[in-house]
Amino acid sequence: MNLESPLFILPIIFGTVLLIGGLIQRIFPPKHINPLYGYRTKRSMENEINWKFAQIYSTKIMLFFALGFYSISFIGLFLNVNYILASIISLGLMFIFCVTIFVLVEKDLKKENCLKNKI
Repeated sequence: MNLESPLFILPIIFGTVLLIGGLIQRIFPPKHINPLYGYRTKRSMENEINWKFAQIYSTKIMLFFALGFYSISFIGLFLNVNYILASIISLGLMFIFCVTIFVLVEKDLKKENCLKNKI
C-alpha cells in the first residue's frame, strides 16, 4: 500500500473537490442565470431552460466522477508506479474528466435545444 503515490493522493483530492462542488451545487443551486456561480457556458446561459438543465446535469456528472476518482485513488494505493509517471497519469485523468464534463453537458444541451425547437 502506497499512501504517498500521486496515483492515490491527486485523485482523492480531485474527487473530494468534485464531491464538495457537486454537493454545494445540488444543495444551493443557482436560481437564475449569473456570471459567478454554476455551470456557465454560452449555451447554458442562453435561457432559463438551458440554465436549469445544465445545473442539474453537470451536478450529477460531477458527483458520478467524484466516485470514479475515489475508485482510481483506491486502485492507486496498490499500484507501484514511478512517481513521475503516476503524477502524469493522475493529471491526465483530471484533465480528461474536466473536458468530458463539458463535452457531455454541452452535447446534451444541444440535443435538448434541438428537441425543444422541433416541438
